[in-house]
Amino acid sequence: MTEKRFLKSALLVLLCVGVQGGCSSGMSTRAPHVSNHSAVKPDGRWDAVDSRLVAREMVEDLLAQRWLDRFRRDHDRLPKLAVTGVRNLSHENLDTLTLAEAIQGALQHAAGVVLVERNAAGDSSADFLLSGTINTVLDSREPAARFYQLDLALIEGKTDRKVWARQKTVKKSFAR
Repeated sequence: MTEKRFLKSALLVLLCVGVQGGCSSGMSTRAPHVSNHSAVKPDGRWDAVDSRLVAREMVEDLLAQRWLDRFRRDHDRLPKLAVTGVRNLSHENLDTLTLAEAIQGALQHAAGVVLVERNAAGDSSADFLLSGTINTVLDSREPAARFYQLDLALIEGKTDRKVWARQKTVKKSFAR
């Protein structure tokens, strides 16, 4: 009888530890992102989490460049910036509105620029326009992976001069 009670208690402890370990080990329905924003997912597709992470990283790079200091020195004010959108060049139906909104959100939370909107005619008081494209790149050497390439460019409104451009590639792995 004592051995039976011990086995029941041990089983109960193991069950509780297993449930607690499963809940606290980071298991979730969303695949974790690693340093290069790569995630293993059942479908390996771009999602809102990717948009937020990539937007934050690219906006940090954008605001760390010399164009910003030069503009503030020459004009004695913060530059006005408008996000004009991200075009989908992919064969997939990607939500570029979510990506553009993630970029706008990252810019709003960052210091150094004033975010302005464009009106229906495309006019704006912006000093700079930020736009980009996103594309899917498939690599036959990695059939269980999909690469998403985001290209962003910042154009000075008065001169149409490109003052900043970056490319970010995100690898998304999926189960085959």
